[in-house]
Amino acid sequence: DLFVKSATALGPAPASVPVHTAQVEAMSAASPVQAPVPASSVAPPPSVAAPAKPAPTTAVASAKEVKRLAARGEELFKEKQFRRARVEFRAVLKANGKHRAALSRLAEIEMSCERYDEAAELLEEACAAARTAAPSSGTTPLLIARLGDARMELGEVREAVLLYKEAVELCPEGEGGTAGEARRAN
Repeated sequence: DLFVKSATALGPAPASVPVHTAQVEAMSAASPVQAPVPASSVAPPPSVAAPAKPAPTTAVASAKEVKRLAARGEELFKEKQFRRARVEFRAVLKANGKHRAALSRLAEIEMSCERYDEAAELLEEACAAARTAAPSSGTTPLLIARLGDARMELGEVREAVLLYKEAVELCPEGEGGTAGEARRAN
């Protein structure tokens, strides 16, 4: 009502223009002149929705394909073709981000290239997966010890020592840990 009263106080609208347009024009005439606003800074009206992002076109690899990629990466790793092995292991991780062997091998490649930060990140992921999926596996302490190596190379001595202690505790065949204690008791 206040809007309508303000508009009528300014005078009647021209007959050819609808009342609501005239009211807006009258209000604009009464307000101070403002600089035009660039179109890029104006949000689109709610009726104009942003286009939906297209669905990813790459299909998730099958378990068989992941196994093939991992085996190929392992072959290349053993042949010391690290660049090609890295490509294969990255493809494995794209399909299965928690693939411990791919994470571990990529970390080894990074360690050999003295990229200890990247190696530590990969080993953190591998260790997290191993700790939850297979804490009693023989590879879990090895992954943790290798993470300790990366931390040591980064100058994180305390963290490295803690990781080494954890690895010894989990080691099923080492003289440390619960398996070693049981063997010494007999």
